[in-house]
Amino acid sequence: MPHLLYSGHHICNHLISVIGDEGEGEGEDYAVCYHIFSDGKGGWVEDLLCARYIDRYRREGGRWLFAKRVVTYDYNSRRPASVSAGTVLDAAGDRSYAALSHRLFARGLLVRG
Repeated sequence: MPHLLYSGHHICNHLISVIGDEGEGEGEDYAVCYHIFSDGKGGWVEDLLCARYIDRYRREGGRWLFAKRVVTYDYNSRRPASVSAGTVLDAAGDRSYAALSHRLFARGLLVRG
């Protein structure tokens, strides 16, 4: 997302329960989501969000799939962010760009402040 200076979704606790032999399951993931984006006035906003993904799973053809996902937001905080030039690495300085060549790991453009 090129409009974000930084975006990170960090999965924490991940609990899954398989229901019998019927190919169904359920689970809950906790996530901490952190973003920095423009305030539209030349500054930056820091956004911290705590969320839970409440999932139902099903097994089809030997593969587990998502049957349903509900996202619950437990906490959100936004405040002005102090960002200076060089705070965020650009592609040339990011080790994963050099080490991982598959398109799965490709990233969008980084916005510099």
